[in-house]
Amino acid sequence: ANTSALKNTKKSIKDKGQQVFGYVLDDGRVIDGNRRFTALRQLEQETGKTFYFEAVILPFTYDKKTDRAKIKQLELAIQMGIEGKQDYDKVDEAVDIYQTIEVEKLMTVADYAKESNKTKKTIEKQLGSAKLIRKFLDFINAQENSYYIIKDAGIYSLFEEAVPKLDKAYPKGGPSLEDAIEKFFSFVLLQIQSGTSTRAYAGRDYFENIVFSDEGNQQFNTETEDAIDSLRDKLEEKNIESTADLKSTLSRSIPELREVSSSYNKVVSKSKRNANVESFIENVKSMSESLNDMEKGNGLPSTLNFEQFNLKQLKEIREILIKINNCSRELIDIYENEI
Repeated sequence: ANTSALKNTKKSIKDKGQQVFGYVLDDGRVIDGNRRFTALRQLEQETGKTFYFEAVILPFTYDKKTDRAKIKQLELAIQMGIEGKQDYDKVDEAVDIYQTIEVEKLMTVADYAKESNKTKKTIEKQLGSAKLIRKFLDFINAQENSYYIIKDAGIYSLFEEAVPKLDKAYPKGGPSLEDAIEKFFSFVLLQIQSGTSTRAYAGRDYFENIVFSDEGNQQFNTETEDAIDSLRDKLEEKNIESTADLKSTLSRSIPELREVSSSYNKVVSKSKRNANVESFIENVKSMSESLNDMEKGNGLPSTLNFEQFNLKQLKEIREILIKINNCSRELIDIYENEI
């Protein structure tokens, strides 16, 4: 996508010249307009002509923390303006939020939300996603800032989906949350290995049937504990530096991933069967309540009276009640034999 965007920028500059100026610091550092700057350099190399990068020079230095905060405010303002009408990569956004708030401490969550015209809740979610991604990269034995692995594997949405769910399920944090995160990482690896990681709401069944279900959680934990321990050992054998490295390790971990997959499918299937059972019982209760309402109203619910029905309709209702009565007798015998 970036190569395509650069190609388009080059064509635009070649045809019409540089339409939008950039922003440059005193020391020559480009803080906005890197793509235009790169396009101009490449055009100069390709054509032998001299090109100038038109930019506003800002009287700031990156060495001062107060200036860095101003620079960050300006970057966010530009992103929200005419120049910024483009889709920023979700991983890059989350990393920038993490870097600005947690590492450089240039802004608070509220500051970043205000400057980027987003809600605090959105910024907190993206910040949480970046933290979770760093834990995942550590779990797979990669450098904590190897964010490109997340991009290449197409799994960012899983982390963004996980943050509010895990916070809700484990509000007090602690060891139980850390254990849940590790189990979730095994599910993420399963998605990468099976190639379904980019599917929208890929984690919905996982969170519903394992994270938010005591029974499902207990079963999954018990059945996958040994497999995840073994998987972790295999990940520790080699530093992961790319998605290819990760997939190579996963291809050597098929038995462990098969156990995780098997347990996950069993828990989800069981949960769905239970849901179907509950739904059926609710239907039977609903039928019973309708008949009770008729009995209490001397044949009709309180909103109706017999004058509203003709003779044909009354006979039809009577026939239906006879069928219900006959069916009920047979069904009672069937359930009697099952108990």
